[in-house]
Amino acid sequence: YRWKKNRMKDHPKRHLEKQIGTLCREHKYRYGYRKITAILKKGMRINHKTVQRIMQKNQWQCRVKVKKRKKNGQPYAV
Repeated sequence: YRWKKNRMKDHPKRHLEKQIGTLCREHKYRYGYRKITAILKKGMRINHKTVQRIMQKNQWQCRVKVKKRKKNGQPYAV
């Protein structure tokens, strides 16, 4: 049961999850995985896919602003 005992220990990914979560809350979920990765890369080596996977698992995706159109009577395609 050595594998089970090691699984219960604090994983480095759990530490990374906490770090990403604090960054997301600190920036009010405005930053996406690319920006969070850039911030984390200043202190450590990390892959953007790992950050994206953690953010998707915990629903920490950035809030996307809705693009608004002006209503001036013009058709969509010119």
